[in-house]
Amino acid sequence: IHTQQDLDHLEYLVKCNNPIAIGECGLDYIKKVDKETQLNFFVSQLEIAEKYDLPVVIHAVKATEDVIFLLKKYPKVKGEIHGFSGSEEQAQLLTRMGFYLGFGMQIINQKSTKIRQIVKNCPLEFILIETDDHPNPDDLTLVAQEIAELKQISIEEVVQQCDNNAISLFNLK
Repeated sequence: IHTQQDLDHLEYLVKCNNPIAIGECGLDYIKKVDKETQLNFFVSQLEIAEKYDLPVVIHAVKATEDVIFLLKKYPKVKGEIHGFSGSEEQAQLLTRMGFYLGFGMQIINQKSTKIRQIVKNCPLEFILIETDDHPNPDDLTLVAQEIAELKQISIEEVVQQCDNNAISLFNLK
């Protein structure tokens, strides 16, 4: 569990190191950390992101509704929902709010019909490909290939647009 001192240290690190984003931060309602504590820290992290005009990389597990509710209070904050696992409606709302949705190896599983349908319907301009846990660069290629197949476009188009998305989100120009 984090303390106020951790938040102060986060802000100090942001001031001193010129990061490209805040994160991974967010809410995880599977964890045994009390919900109110998580909400308070996430709000503080959003405030730091807003203050320093930085995007956020958001972890949302069984908490997408609460994440959306809080993001609406910080309309200047943009970012990515890492490992998106919400609903189609939530995906549409988040992209309308300007958020990118991160997808990784979970979309390779043919049985993951819900998330595969979300990828298929999500505008490519709001998709990021990612790895998690045990990152392997080859996974990025597999994810890009799967997105290309789902959207019936070339892998080159997927890679180019996802690169552009990351450049835009993280201000890498």
